[in-house]
Amino acid sequence: MHSAELPQLDHALAVVAAMVERLQEAGCPIEEINTGGGLGEPMMEGETNLDLDAWAAIVARRLGPLGATIATEPGEFFFAASGLLLAEVATVEDRLGTTFVGLNAGWNTAPARFVWGEWLEIVPAVDPLAPRGQRVTIAGHINEAPDLFAEDYPFPVVAEGDIVAILNLGGYCQAAGGRHCLRPVAPAVYFDDRLGE
Repeated sequence: MHSAELPQLDHALAVVAAMVERLQEAGCPIEEINTGGGLGEPMMEGETNLDLDAWAAIVARRLGPLGATIATEPGEFFFAASGLLLAEVATVEDRLGTTFVGLNAGWNTAPARFVWGEWLEIVPAVDPLAPRGQRVTIAGHINEAPDLFAEDYPFPVVAEGDIVAILNLGGYCQAAGGRHCLRPVAPAVYFDDRLGE
């Protein structure tokens, strides 16, 4: 969620509040209302930071009067930028006018796009600011058509053996990963000596 989506949140919580009030009037005790997650950081050009004060004001106005504990799951907001996936370019090939960059990782390791439809930022690890002079499809290594990290994506020229970084995967990807097609889950490396830097 970003600031531009706050009007939709306000509308959705008005509907939730009406439903909770109806349940309470029918004698159903409501102890907790969980707003879920979705508090996001900008991932694409043009997206804005979430105005947390405005978000909290909407939640308080719509749900506060209901007398229930309000819970939220802000993991993505706090941790998405703290994780990335390093993958090796396994192939670069042209197929019917589309350049495919194939990686040695698949949606089982980083399911953000496959499961949630999230836009992913992908950069060459050695030169993340390299000019993006071509449009490519970046594919995973699972033998299913939807195993795509990006389509028609502006990207620098890369070659087999190059390492790319898929950014902002620290929220849920490790927990949501699996061994689909017997592909191993990527190991995680955690740098606890860098806290506070």
